[in-house]
Amino acid sequence: MPSVAANLVPALTIDLFRAEGSGMSVGPAAIDFLLEAQKLDLHRAPDAEGNIVLVPHKAGNGRIEVSVSPSDIETLIAEVAKSEAGKHGVTIDGVQLTLRSNSPRSLAAEVRLRAKKLFLSASIRITGRVNLDEALVARISGLDCTGDGALASIACGVLKQHLQKIDGREFPLLSLPLGEIRLRDVRIATGDKLAVTAEFGAAG
Repeated sequence: MPSVAANLVPALTIDLFRAEGSGMSVGPAAIDFLLEAQKLDLHRAPDAEGNIVLVPHKAGNGRIEVSVSPSDIETLIAEVAKSEAGKHGVTIDGVQLTLRSNSPRSLAAEVRLRAKKLFLSASIRITGRVNLDEALVARISGLDCTGDGALASIACGVLKQHLQKIDGREFPLLSLPLGEIRLRDVRIATGDKLAVTAEFGAAG
C-alpha cells in the first residue's frame, strides 16, 4: 500500500461499495480478495509522488474476505523448504498440507514432505499453529520439525533454523488503513479454500 500524508480530508461518501480481486499474485500463490461496504466515507491524501489516494475512513457496515487455496500454500511451503534444504544438498519433494480449524480464530497446520540425499530418503513432519486477532494480524507459534532416521535429523536441523526465525512472529493480513472503521467477528474457515473473513463498522 502507498504511504499517505497524515492530513486526510473528506472526499466521497458511497452508499454501496464493492472491490473484488481474483487470482491476485502473491509470490507463487494466488489470493482472492473481497471488500464490501455500505455508507462508506472515503478520505483523500497525497502519496509520496503527489498522487491522490482514497482511504476508507468510516462505514455503516461491511465485510472483508481474503482466501487462498491449500495447494497454493503448499507451493509456498515447498519453495521455502527446497531453498533452505538445497543449500545442504537435501532435496525436498512430495509436500502435503493439512489444515484444521479448532476455533473461529485458530488454525492448526501439518506439513508432510519427503527429503532425499544421495540414496537416503526420509519422511518429515512440520507442525504449527496460527492465531488471528481482531485486527487481522496472524501470529505463528509452535513450529516444530520431526522425522525418523539420520536424514530426517539433518533435514529438520536445517529447516528448524528457518522455522525459529518466524516462530512467534506476527504478520498483518490487511495493510489497508481503515480510519475509524473497526473489524469484528474475525473468522478462519477451511475447505476448498482457506478463508479469513471479518465484519466491520464504525467505532463504538
